Amino acid sequence: MISDPALEGKGPLLTPGQTARLFGVDRRTIARWGDRGELTIVKTIAGQRRFRQSEVERVLQGATRLRVDDPA
Repeated sequence: MISDPALEGKGPLLTPGQTARLFGVDRRTIARWGDRGELTIVKTIAGQRRFRQSEVERVLQGATRLRVDDPA
């Protein structure tokens, strides 16, 4: 998790809902991916999760198959 305000200038941030729509999954799935480190979480000063648009786009471009559920 990243909570450093100095990192905010590194491109647009997406809400969990926006990120979920791009992946076609539920917001809770995005939260789990963030908790597991599969997507980098940027915390706002208010403690809300945000995701870097550049990272989300990179993952979407390289993804051939997304894990929605943990296989274990």
